[in-house]
Amino acid sequence: MATTTGGTTTTATESWSEPTPPNTPLQNKMESEERDRIKSISFVDKTEASGGGYSDFDLQVTADTQMENVDPADHGDVVGEPYFLVYIDGSLDNGSRFSYTNGTLGERLNVSQKKNGEYTIDVHPKALEKANVENGEVEIMVLLMDRDSDWDDIYAVKTVTIEYSSGK
Repeated sequence: MATTTGGTTTTATESWSEPTPPNTPLQNKMESEERDRIKSISFVDKTEASGGGYSDFDLQVTADTQMENVDPADHGDVVGEPYFLVYIDGSLDNGSRFSYTNGTLGERLNVSQKKNGEYTIDVHPKALEKANVENGEVEIMVLLMDRDSDWDDIYAVKTVTIEYSSGK
């Protein structure tokens, strides 16, 4: 279930489909930030697997998603369009001007602008399956992004690890 507190709700009964990737290359805006936008990430709605670990889980993300005056005026609107990307076994390659992601994109969730927003993001078992995740520790990388017409901007990244078991 991918939900936002006080926003749109989708249910877990929906099937998973590959999320829309960001506009690339990605422009790294983290160095220009004066704040750490992703405050915390915890695992919620966990389903314990018979062999140990978890076969299904969601992420509870607390973050500052306010993005006033982040886009240039020539884009027509200076207010950003925040969203989260979730990568399974992902990594971020910071080039000179642009950054690139590796790993399997598991979820994309558009969010509202809130100073202390709480967002629940589904990590669907089918996304883990697509990433060929084996039983054991799996690293989940969450990026806070701003959508732009040419390339999207990275405003925060945080990585968490969970013990995963497919239950098979």
